[in-house]
Amino acid sequence: EMSTCPDGGKSISSCAFSFMAGFPGTINARQLQRVLDKNITSNDGWELVSDHHKLGFAAKKEQASFEMEFDTGLSEVKVLTFFYMKSYGEEWEGSELRVKAFVVSNNMSSLTSEVNMLGYHDQHTSETYSDKVAIGTTEGAPPIM
Repeated sequence: EMSTCPDGGKSISSCAFSFMAGFPGTINARQLQRVLDKNITSNDGWELVSDHHKLGFAAKKEQASFEMEFDTGLSEVKVLTFFYMKSYGEEWEGSELRVKAFVVSNNMSSLTSEVNMLGYHDQHTSETYSDKVAIGTTEGAPPIM
C-alpha cells in the first residue's frame, strides 16, 4: 500500500512483516520457521511444508488454527496481503482459510476484517493467488495486530 511521507516528499511502500520463500536466494525452511516463531502466538495444526519446491505454512488437520501478532510500532497498517496456493484433488477439496484481523489498542481488541479464501479449484494445476484484507483503525496508540 502506498503512503505519502510526512514531509510531503516521496511516496513509499513499507511492510511491517513480510517474507519470501521458495525462490533462489530467498529464505529456506529453517529460516522461515524462525521468522514465523517470532510472531505466532498460538498454533493448533499448522506446519511448515515444502510441496514440490513450494515452501509455506499448511493446515494438517480440520479446523486447524493459528494466531500471529505484530507490533507495528509507529507504522499504520492499512492492508494485509496474503499469497496462498489453490490446488486440486482430494487433499485440497473443500479447503478454506478464514482470516480474521484484529486491532489491539489501549488494551482493547477490535475485529476489523474477516475474509475467506478457498484452497481448491477445478483446474489441474497448483497456482498462487493473492488477496488483500483491509484493516480498520482504532483511536489511540499504534495497533498491535
